[in-house]
Amino acid sequence: MEQQAILDALQSEAKAEANRRILQVDQEAEVNEMLADMVECSYAPIYPVPTIEIRRCRSAVEASVICALSCSQMLYTITRTDHVDTLLASTPIQRSYPQAPDKHPPPLESAYGSKLLINTTSTEKKSLRPAATMCGRDDDCYLTRDEVKYLFICFGVVAVVVLLAVLLAAFVYLRHVTITVEDASLTRFDLLTSPVTGIAYNLSLTLKVRNPNWAMSMKNVEPFVAAYRFDGQQFDRVQVAATGDKHPAGATRVYHLTSSSQGAFVSLGSAGEQEYKKESKTGTFDVEVALSRKVSYTARYTKCKIEAVCPLKLQLVKPDATTVVFQKVTCKLHKAEKNC
Repeated sequence: MEQQAILDALQSEAKAEANRRILQVDQEAEVNEMLADMVECSYAPIYPVPTIEIRRCRSAVEASVICALSCSQMLYTITRTDHVDTLLASTPIQRSYPQAPDKHPPPLESAYGSKLLINTTSTEKKSLRPAATMCGRDDDCYLTRDEVKYLFICFGVVAVVVLLAVLLAAFVYLRHVTITVEDASLTRFDLLTSPVTGIAYNLSLTLKVRNPNWAMSMKNVEPFVAAYRFDGQQFDRVQVAATGDKHPAGATRVYHLTSSSQGAFVSLGSAGEQEYKKESKTGTFDVEVALSRKVSYTARYTKCKIEAVCPLKLQLVKPDATTVVFQKVTCKLHKAEKNC
């Protein structure tokens, strides 16, 4: 009987406390305080008030009453007696639903319950909802005009930065061409001393030129020429491409050159003649191909001169000899001019 009296006293005290709060409620601030008490009870280790039950309350006052009564039920665990268990099971809890002055209870929501906070921010409302119901209402899912404006500004800034980075990589940073001699063949290379010193030769070669710039094409503003040298002395000069010839961006051009002379003048001197005699004994001649061109690039004002030297070791091929295998040679570029 003593425990029954304690239980009745606790229930009476809880109801009295709820009624006292109803009389002293301050429309908005008091409801928030009640919810804080309710949440504290709902996290109790024994007999917590289910979240969905709280959300289905007809009013903030009802939530307060449920919270108080639920806290009183925890006496079952504290006392640990079968008598209290029997009393709690046989005595149903009568819930009252007093109405706050001049306030109509919010309607029930079919899936997630009613909102118990009247004057709370959107962030606080979302924090009290299950994760699966964050977009349960339109006012939680749609962006405001200021938010949309902010997103557009962010996207615009990112787009400008990306565009500037692309333009910088495409038109400011210039990559130099690569030139290789893919094949070469020398079928004649004779030194003439009368009436003047000259070289009679037959030479064919294949040049491969690659433009690594993916956004800038090249255009010759001067002819693309190749000069043949022996022992540092030029003995002939041929044109590879004419003025105005275009080299597309990121493309590779292949040039086939075939030239010959019955006696191209060359100023070798005695040292050069000695070098020729030395190399003619082995049948392998050191011939340099000096390349020169001046080009303009797309979207760039500066015109750049490209110079390269391709040192070749050419085995003299006789008419009755088998084909000589040529090892590809990468030409060495001269130091580029400023801004090139």
